[in-house]
Amino acid sequence: MDARAIADFVKSSDKIDKNRVFLVGRSLGGAVALHLLSEPEYQGVFRACIIENTFTSMLDMAMLRFMLMRMFPWLKMFLTIKWDNI
Repeated sequence: MDARAIADFVKSSDKIDKNRVFLVGRSLGGAVALHLLSEPEYQGVFRACIIENTFTSMLDMAMLRFMLMRMFPWLKMFLTIKWDNI
């Protein structure tokens, strides 16, 4: 909601040079930035997106961090948040 509020402000302000606004996200914030840019109403609002240390997907991160996910791959069916950043 915060990212959408910022993007809406940038879109609606006539005092902001849209050619000079970059979207930046780090780690979880990178996933939020990429998700925001995937929404059609926010495409073209920012000149570019810079992401740093963002995970490829929630499943990849869970498989990396939780041994149970590796031992019992069927557990991935309970992972409802996808956040496929690739």
